[in-house]
Amino acid sequence: RSNRVAKESHRAAALQQTKQDLQLQVATLRSFPPPPQGLLYSLYRITLVDEYEYAAMVTVDNVMAPLLCGTFLAASSILCVNLLIALLTDTFQRSEVMSGLVTTHGVGPKITLTKTWPDIWSQI
Repeated sequence: RSNRVAKESHRAAALQQTKQDLQLQVATLRSFPPPPQGLLYSLYRITLVDEYEYAAMVTVDNVMAPLLCGTFLAASSILCVNLLIALLTDTFQRSEVMSGLVTTHGVGPKITLTKTWPDIWSQI
């Protein structure tokens, strides 16, 4: 019987500690500041395809809001496509060098072919 009482008191103490931990976590979460509502934050949310306050922007200035959002979307999409092209180009150049068809000497852009096309076709 005393073993059972000890287990129940231990369980009650663990439950009380868990409750206190949860209350501390909730208090910590409530102490965080609310998310920013500024213009730059809204533009960042546009890039992430998140919900942003376009209606609030239009109520402030109905001419500048579409111009700003459209320009930002156009510029960010061009930048992302440019980044994709740069990554693909870099990957293609590295795969050519690793395959042994092309070697680079030094740091500069000088590229020398190590094999000729007839040699390559004969290996296929």
